[in-house]
Amino acid sequence: MFAYTRPYVSVTVLPHKMACSWLSDTKPIQLHAYTHVALPPQNNNQLANLTLIKQTVQNFLQRNNIQNAYVAIALAPPYITDYFVTHADANAKLHQLPVIQTNDTHWDYRYLYPHNEQNSFYVAGITHTALLQWQLMTIAARANCVAITPAPLATLNWYRRQNKNLRHTQLGANLAAHNNDPSALIHPDLITPHITCVDKRIDIEHEAPHLIAACGMMQADKGIL
Repeated sequence: MFAYTRPYVSVTVLPHKMACSWLSDTKPIQLHAYTHVALPPQNNNQLANLTLIKQTVQNFLQRNNIQNAYVAIALAPPYITDYFVTHADANAKLHQLPVIQTNDTHWDYRYLYPHNEQNSFYVAGITHTALLQWQLMTIAARANCVAITPAPLATLNWYRRQNKNLRHTQLGANLAAHNNDPSALIHPDLITPHITCVDKRIDIEHEAPHLIAACGMMQADKGIL
């Protein structure tokens, strides 16, 4: 796990809402400040809401006097494209997976679990244009972008860290029972004991999808997808 020596801010962008969370990786995790903004429908245009998101991030950093922050971004579809796919080889390479990989998109993947004599993988992609725009957004906000990752993967990372003894086969059974939706594995009230809020008005359970992804991202290694 990467040790953050500067303020850490996560930006979680889900289909209908985005949120900014200023976190410290303590036990329990400390939530110093939080804000969220509804996002209008964008008809699969990955960049349609970027101006609103950029302004929200800048306002959040300025309002809380956060300087030289590390910023990590978690994106859900349609801001990324993602798939759950299977392959006979648990060590399959990206180019071997049954996904149409276009040249204008940055792709990455993670092995998940064995399934019916096959192996399940999570594959995600973001266009090079969109990736550049997200990076430029953090530069404009005078922040350091340390990660751009799929929100489902960040959520799954938090779930696995809370269930460290969980076998890959059991993880597969749990995901299969919830249509491969990591967020469905975690009841909102399960995040509450793991977070302490400076602002007691924040409804942790209501904001759980964003906070779980934010915490999962913070506790993972830094990187892009």
